[in-house]
Amino acid sequence: MKILAFSAFWLVFWLSFSFAGELPDGPEGRYCGFVYNAGYLVRSEVVIGKTKDGRLIGKMTYRDGDEVTEGTIEEVIKKQGRERTVKWNDKYGTGLAILKFDEKFDEFEGLWGTDLNIPQYEWTGKRCNDVTS
Repeated sequence: MKILAFSAFWLVFWLSFSFAGELPDGPEGRYCGFVYNAGYLVRSEVVIGKTKDGRLIGKMTYRDGDEVTEGTIEEVIKKQGRERTVKWNDKYGTGLAILKFDEKFDEFEGLWGTDLNIPQYEWTGKRCNDVTS
């Protein structure tokens, strides 16, 4: 009986540590948040996926006065980890953004810039799979 109880204890112990540290595969998904635009923090949404070669790619939208502006993002160089550099593109132009995800890929804090300028404008997002912005 002691052996059975001991075996059950170790099985539960092992399983709790085996799954406790697992992280999502990456940042794929839908994020709702805010982006700095024309002097204001406005609502934004980003849907992130992956290309066949593993780079991040996605679509973005943000409030632009009374309209919603659409654009795209694409990872510049395929990277692993929680910090990603993407190129954004919309009707106003293009630039770089650095997105820093938390350890569970539940949210990001980022900065974006125009053209090849150093990113300096705020861009944030939290997973919002069942919420519309």
